[in-house]
Amino acid sequence: MEWMIYLILEHLPRALYALNERGSTIFYNSHFEELFEAKYGLKKADIKKVNIKGVFQIWLHDGSYHEVNLKECHAWTREGCTYCPDFAAEHADISCGGIGKDNDWTLTIVRTELGREIMSRMIADGSVIARPGDSDPAAIDLTDAERSFNWDDVNNFPDVAEDLASFLRRYGWAHVRGVFSTAEIAKFNAEIGQVEADASPDMPGSWWTHDGDGNEQPCQLHYLGLASRVIGALDHDPRVERFVGLSGTDLVSHPDRALGTFAVLKRPTAAEGLTNLPWHIDCGLGGHPLTCPGLHLAVQLTASNPDLGAFKIVPGSHDASVRRSDVEAGRCPVVTADTQTGDVTLHMTHAVHAAPAPLSSSTGRRTMYLGFGPQVPRSPSPRARSALAASGAAFAAIVLLNEELSPRLVLSAGLVLGGIALAVWAKK
Repeated sequence: MEWMIYLILEHLPRALYALNERGSTIFYNSHFEELFEAKYGLKKADIKKVNIKGVFQIWLHDGSYHEVNLKECHAWTREGCTYCPDFAAEHADISCGGIGKDNDWTLTIVRTELGREIMSRMIADGSVIARPGDSDPAAIDLTDAERSFNWDDVNNFPDVAEDLASFLRRYGWAHVRGVFSTAEIAKFNAEIGQVEADASPDMPGSWWTHDGDGNEQPCQLHYLGLASRVIGALDHDPRVERFVGLSGTDLVSHPDRALGTFAVLKRPTAAEGLTNLPWHIDCGLGGHPLTCPGLHLAVQLTASNPDLGAFKIVPGSHDASVRRSDVEAGRCPVVTADTQTGDVTLHMTHAVHAAPAPLSSSTGRRTMYLGFGPQVPRSPSPRARSALAASGAAFAAIVLLNEELSPRLVLSAGLVLGGIALAVWAKK
């Protein structure tokens, strides 16, 4: 059946209101007493309604409204919710969530015949008040996800910065124009060019491809922050720190893990290798407990558009369960980044994204990614580092030695090798 989408007035009976717990973060009830009441004097009995939209929103029976930073609530997050990406309760008969422009209504998706029967009965007997979901286009239309921001506006106007933060938390990505100057980009390209010139196919920390004539070329260079002081200093650049802070999560730089700071060098004539990536999430090859939640900040070293192999993303997929088959079949919204040199794009590592081949054979794009993730309690031992490096080399060898390897097998091989490496790491 086709989905039925409603907006339900949020004066709901208790039995139904339980459906409104969003999959992104669900809190233990003790946070009402231990945080809201103890710190803010908000008693549970006085609370009329709560919601989560970038902050923890609280309405009281006396008509007052309060907000609590989500960072303060993380200690009360249920453990299972840190691993669950099923934001929309995909397999439920009825899903309810607090998105859209109107805080008095809940977006409700009915997916099954049983759900339709239940919802129709509740509407008929007055248990709920409902209106068509398309009466609030902002709740179900993701065309807004294509807009971009100007760095000068973000830097000078707090309301624009907050708008960017909300946009990033909602869509899992953002595009900010004019962050780095032409001179800065030239300096970054020179540093990467030096690493590229010194690289060889047997060098750890690089991925390689070759063109139709058999000429080998690097397509990714990893751990650039360890090889270049200029690039390493970017982790603490005020602009970078500002972007990371807007993500709403406590993240730190990862210069020595999860590829560190790395460059993607799109090769238009590439015949094999990992220069063109299918739809994926960044922790899809393993390492989720160490790298997530995470953020990738991409410095555009050249312009990027479909002709140059532009970055693509499914907006909102960082907080949802998205099948690759649905994306490939055109059943999910897709945004293609159209950027200029010096721009920055941000994406949450759980977001479904791809790096397709350039459409033009003349040139590709060059992008440098800075990685940020949770604070890891300890660094790996030398033996564990060797195991991780060996797994990466073996993974690259599988790709390079098999010209007909399918993307599915590539991802499967990476998952197995990543799991082995992480097992060794854990024992250290």
